[in-house]
Amino acid sequence: MSNKNPTPEFQTRIQQFSETFDSLNKRHQTLSVLRVIMFVSFLVLVVYAANIRSGYLLTGVLIVFTTAFGFIISIHNKLKFSRDTTKHLIRINEEEVLRLGGGLSKLYDGHHYEDKNHFFAPDLDIFGSNSLFQLLVRSRQEKSRDLAASWLLEHAPPKEISERHEAVRELSKKTEWRQHFTALGMHNEQNEKANNDGFMAWLKDDNSFLGKTLWEILSYLMPALSLCLTVLILAFDYPYQLIFIPILTNLFFLKVIFDPLLKITKEFDAATKTLKSYEKLINSVENTVFESKKLLELQSVFTDQNRSASTAVRSLRRILLQLFNRANMLYFPLNMVFLLDLIWLLRAEKWRKSYGHQVENWFDAIHEIDVLNDMASLSYANPDFVLPTVANEHYDLKALQLGHPLIPVSERITNDFTLSGRGKSGLITGSNMSGKSTFLRTVGINLVMAQSGLPVCAASYTYSPMIVFSSMRTQDNLEEHISSFYAELSRIKLLLDSIGDKPIFYLLDEILKGTNSEDRHKGSLSLVSQLTNKNCMGLVTTHDLSLANMENDLVTNYSFNSNIVGDEIIFDYKLTPGPCKSFNASKLMEKMGIIVEDRRE
Repeated sequence: MSNKNPTPEFQTRIQQFSETFDSLNKRHQTLSVLRVIMFVSFLVLVVYAANIRSGYLLTGVLIVFTTAFGFIISIHNKLKFSRDTTKHLIRINEEEVLRLGGGLSKLYDGHHYEDKNHFFAPDLDIFGSNSLFQLLVRSRQEKSRDLAASWLLEHAPPKEISERHEAVRELSKKTEWRQHFTALGMHNEQNEKANNDGFMAWLKDDNSFLGKTLWEILSYLMPALSLCLTVLILAFDYPYQLIFIPILTNLFFLKVIFDPLLKITKEFDAATKTLKSYEKLINSVENTVFESKKLLELQSVFTDQNRSASTAVRSLRRILLQLFNRANMLYFPLNMVFLLDLIWLLRAEKWRKSYGHQVENWFDAIHEIDVLNDMASLSYANPDFVLPTVANEHYDLKALQLGHPLIPVSERITNDFTLSGRGKSGLITGSNMSGKSTFLRTVGINLVMAQSGLPVCAASYTYSPMIVFSSMRTQDNLEEHISSFYAELSRIKLLLDSIGDKPIFYLLDEILKGTNSEDRHKGSLSLVSQLTNKNCMGLVTTHDLSLANMENDLVTNYSFNSNIVGDEIIFDYKLTPGPCKSFNASKLMEKMGIIVEDRRE
C-alpha cells in the first residue's frame, strides 16, 4: 500500500486559495464602492437635467449611465462568482484534511437516506456520523448526493463497475479540474431542489396562451409604433400626448400576460444562480478532453446538437435575468413603451420549445459526472486504497492488508483474508473488544465499496459479485413490542428467505445472543449448517467455542485474541487461524471495578 500522505498538499492549496480569495475580495469591495458612487452621480445629474429642463442632457445621462452601470454590474457579478468559487475551493481542501484526520463527523452525513430495514446499510455505517457517505461525497448538489446514495445501496454489475473504474483512474489525475468542478457545483448548495423542481415543472408545462401568433406580432408591432412616435415627438415636435396611445395599449397587454409572467418568476425565484452553476459545469465538461468510455458517453449528451448545451443554458439564464430585473427603476417606463415583459416571455417560450426536452438529460449527466468526480477525489486522497478486481470464479473473496476505510490510517490495523467456495462459512471466535465486529464491518464495507465502483481499503482485492447482507445491530422496538432477540430472528429469517439465484455474502455478529447458552448453541449450529447448504457464503462471530468443533470443508475457524500482561489487556486486532485461545471478560470487569468472585471449590 502507498505511504504517500496528501494532507500537506491540501494544506498548501488552502493557503494558495486563501491568498487568491483575499485579492478577489478586495477588488469586489472596490467595485461595490464604485457602484454606489456611480448611482449617486446618476441621481445628481438626473436632478440637474430636470432642473434646467434639458431633455437632451437627461437622455444622454440615461444612455451613458445605463450602459456604464450595466457594464460595471457584469464585471462585479463575474468577480463575485470567481471569489465565491475560490471560497468553495478553500472549503473543499479543508474538508479533505478533515477526512484524512478522522474528522468525518463534522461533514454532512446523509442521515435521511438511512433505512433500518436495508440489507446492510445500518450495520456497515453507510450513512450517519463517521460514515462511508461522508468519506465519499464532496458534492453539494442534492441530485448528485441522491445518486451517490443509490450507488452505495445498490450493487452495480461488473461491466458498469469496470467503466466507473476507468473514469475514476482518469479523473484522479485531474486534481485542478476535479476540485474546480466540485466548487462550481457548490454554487447550487442553497435551495437547489426547489429551483430544479420549479424549473422542471415549467419545462413540462404547455403554455398555449403565449404560443398564439398574435403575441408574436404584437411583440414587434407595439415597440415599433412606440419608437416611431418617440422619434416624431423628439425630432419633429409632434405632440407628446401621442406616446400615451401605445403606452395605454401596452399596459392592457401587460395586464393580460401578468399571470404567466407571475408564474414563471415565482417558479424561478432563485433559478438564475442555479442555472449559472449548471452552465459553468456543462461548459467545463464540454471543454475537457476525456478518454474513458463512461466520461465520453456523458460528454456526448452536451455536444449532440448544433448549439452547445452550456450556450443554451446561458441564453435562458440571461432571459430570466431580464425578467427578474423588473424592479430596476428604468425597466418600468421602458416596459410600458416597448413591451419588454412580452418580449422576454416569448423568448423563454421559444427556448423551452427548442431545448426543454434535453434539459433533464443534461442535468442527469452532470450529476453522474459529479459522483464519478467524488469517487476519483476519494481515490486521490487515499493512495493506499486500490481498485478491486472481479474474480474469475464464483464465491471468491481475497484481500491483502484489508483495513477499515473509516479508521484513520494512523490507527488502522490491516489483515489478510481469504474465503472461497459456495456455502463456505468463516466462524470467528474471540475475546471481548478484540475486534470481531470491526472486522466484520471491514469485510462488509469494502465489499460494498467494491460493488459501487469505489477503490477499497486494501493492498490488493479480488471478489466475486455477491449481495451483501448483515445482521449486527439488531435492537428492540418498544413501540412495536419487538424484543432484540425477536428482531434478530426476524433478520435471520429475512436472510434465509432472500437466498435465491444470486449469491449472498452474509455477516452475522454474535448470533442468537439473546437466549441461554444451550439454546444458543443448538440454534447457531443449526443455522450455520443451513447456510453451508445454500447459495451463499459469509462470516459468523460467536462467543460459543463449542461451535468451533464443527470445522469441516465448508466451515473454517478464525479468531481474534488478547494477551493479559499484568493489569493490562493487550489487543493486536490481528485475524488468526483457528479458534480463540484467550478470553478476558473477568479481567475487563475487574478493570471497571466490578468484583468477580471465584466460586469454584
